[in-house]
Amino acid sequence: MGYKNLVRRFFIFGILFLFALQSCTTLPHKSAATESSLTESSPSAVRQTAQASDSITLTDMFRRVREVIAPKEGGKLVHKKVAESELISIFQSNPRRVNETDAALISALESEAQQRDITKHVRLIPPKGQWGYSELKYYVNHPYYKNGKLQRAGNILKVWRDFIQKTEKSLVLNVYDFDLEDVAQDLVQLARRGVKVRVGIDRNVITHRPEVQKVASILEAGGVALVRVNPVALNHQKVAARDWESFDKAAVLFSSGNLTQSCLGPEGDLKNVRPRPRESIPNANHVLTMKSYILSNLVAHELAKTLGPELYLRGAQYPLTGAYQVTGPGVNPQTLEAYPEKSVIITFTPGGGYRAINKNILGHMISMTSGPVRMVQFAYSSELVAEALLQRAQREFQENSKFDFYSVGDTPFAMQGWSQFLKMSGLKREQTEVGRARFYEDSESIWSKNLSASQLEQVRRRVRVAPELYGNRRVRVAGQSYLVSSKIHHKLMSTGDFAVVGTSFNFSKGAETNNEQILVFRDPNMVDMVNGVARYFVETSARSVMEEAQRRNAGLGSTDEELNLIEDAFDPEVELSD
Repeated sequence: MGYKNLVRRFFIFGILFLFALQSCTTLPHKSAATESSLTESSPSAVRQTAQASDSITLTDMFRRVREVIAPKEGGKLVHKKVAESELISIFQSNPRRVNETDAALISALESEAQQRDITKHVRLIPPKGQWGYSELKYYVNHPYYKNGKLQRAGNILKVWRDFIQKTEKSLVLNVYDFDLEDVAQDLVQLARRGVKVRVGIDRNVITHRPEVQKVASILEAGGVALVRVNPVALNHQKVAARDWESFDKAAVLFSSGNLTQSCLGPEGDLKNVRPRPRESIPNANHVLTMKSYILSNLVAHELAKTLGPELYLRGAQYPLTGAYQVTGPGVNPQTLEAYPEKSVIITFTPGGGYRAINKNILGHMISMTSGPVRMVQFAYSSELVAEALLQRAQREFQENSKFDFYSVGDTPFAMQGWSQFLKMSGLKREQTEVGRARFYEDSESIWSKNLSASQLEQVRRRVRVAPELYGNRRVRVAGQSYLVSSKIHHKLMSTGDFAVVGTSFNFSKGAETNNEQILVFRDPNMVDMVNGVARYFVETSARSVMEEAQRRNAGLGSTDEELNLIEDAFDPEVELSD
């Protein structure tokens, strides 16, 4: 090969490399030489650090981001079209730009907004010598299949407690509900050791539940910084981060369940009843843990917007943002592949996914993939997700003559009028009297109108309700009556090579305005996890949504008295009060 040809090939490769790098919004980042500080650095110190070198710690970078995007005029978000994720991209690409004025940065971001691709993500680059994340582990609190073998239920309460107890310097967590006194004492013990502990709980839950009021008192008396989060909708996250100052100790936890006995306790609601009835089981949930300097800093940054001490945002005060990607073990973080195997897309609401998680993330993933789809959902009402799923079904039927789909929904919610599982079955619900409803064929359903009769019948058979053991009922033990409740509380989906795991985000319009986290993995282990959970519930499911409707119409099934424990269960905008 001649010298000129060699030069030409290197030049062409360089152009292709830069083009591909831009296409997945992956930006270079020089790592910090030392571990970052927690909150002590002032804004001027952040700028001085950037002036001294071409690197900046993640903690300092995120702090500067919060300065720029913070609401200013009367507490209102001034620049509503400016995306926080694009500012992070700018700083990651050129750390010296933290020295620019807020006005200059806002101007640059407004220019970025003119050519925004809402389906693209910002890849966060780990420090040199680090994976984006490692040691990804999942835990499930009911039987499920793994590698084709049935697994026993795990103790996810123990996972939460172990994660908390291993904290060395800093811990932040945010949950909707919290009634576990043992976990509260774990947090108090950390605070007494000098660990900085910050906890968020939905203020309305504290107000209305005496058990949560007791936990709040324990935390505050024990030196834990407790924030009674005052959301516009729900403070629905279930997430924790620890030791984000340290490359080696930083870790994150993502949960589908709250810090409650009902969600996490292996004994279920009737923990102290003897003999404990078989119906006393926890809500079906899962937990993820990972070692990750990037994700721990990202979660700490996101929660700092809600829990302070700098900001206490709510509702429309949260900035617009896109989504982030973090690569996993064995993956070059500078890879040109937009969605490398072993990577995760993550974002938070309100504001994430450019304020349209259902369309820009969930719908996009459904549309861009092929192959099996599995869903295990607490509450599924999103029309945007349903439209993407219908288009996927039509494509699969056309190309493969079948749609490889199974779903299991929590029974009370799957039978509501707003339920997309009900609509997938070509049904509608009409309330005839208090506590009793009837179900009818819905000729206007998008599924009925766009699928053939045989295709619709195939879908109907695969849209399932929960096993009989899950639900709300009264049981008698030693002559005394007890109310016991258990729900399918997952928010899981697998689609092709991708899996939604570790999220608090129910697939609904209402979740867009809640405080939520959502994660989408491209990882065969996560796909296997979702498929294993779905397989167990499909095999033990009582019946399809269609069959459940027929039973209720015949007076053989449950009435909606089972919903009495859940306020506003009939309202699709607040069905997420879990």
